[in-house]
Amino acid sequence: MVAMKGRARLLGVVLLLVVAGCATKRDVRTLQQRIDALEQQQRSVAREMQQQTQLVLDTLRSGFAIQRDLRGETSHRFQQLEENLSRLEEMINQTQLVVAQLLERLERPSMGGPSQTMGGTPSVGAAEDLYQQGMEFLQQQSYATARTVFEEIVRSFPNDPRAADAQFALAETYAGEGNAERALAEFEKVERQWPRAEKAPQALLRAGIVARDANQRDRAREYFQQVRQRFPASPEAQEAERLLRSLR
Repeated sequence: MVAMKGRARLLGVVLLLVVAGCATKRDVRTLQQRIDALEQQQRSVAREMQQQTQLVLDTLRSGFAIQRDLRGETSHRFQQLEENLSRLEEMINQTQLVVAQLLERLERPSMGGPSQTMGGTPSVGAAEDLYQQGMEFLQQQSYATARTVFEEIVRSFPNDPRAADAQFALAETYAGEGNAERALAEFEKVERQWPRAEKAPQALLRAGIVARDANQRDRAREYFQQVRQRFPASPEAQEAERLLRSLR
């Protein structure tokens, strides 16, 4: 704009000089040079403005593209989150349904004996029924649902012969999920709470195997040694000895 105004003023001066008849060739050449300089300056300013405008347009386009990408990425993440929450809710509902059905079965009178509920003496075969149901879930790798069933057996029927088996299977659900530390802790409970149960030496042996597979060789060695020391006459003691030799 400044260059255009300057050029207009120079043209006005030229016209006045021509009209007045006092313009010399030198004056005209000088004015022409100044006009050319202003035109060059004008073109330079125009190019700069064009470059700046193009830069702004490119920035805006890039911003809009990023915004669209961000919107798309955010939308995708929200969709994934909603799907995960939906699956989790479905699993929780399924687990609650299974537990409710199992508890209802426990509260019914036993087919072969007197009516006994959760609040009193366990009904005949109730722990066995639960254990079989839990094993089905375990075989299907429905670890969380199986664990719920086994925990119910241990909590409601701690003196039932199936209690130690349920605790052993409960530990297996963590082993199946790859949670070695929690699996080892649950296997230890078998021997600690039911030391005379058939599952006691099996639990220590299994704990040693899980520890070995988790690259905890020293810990595995300790479990195998416990099997030999506490249950020397058991078949598990012989297996523990073999596994100890393999560790060496």
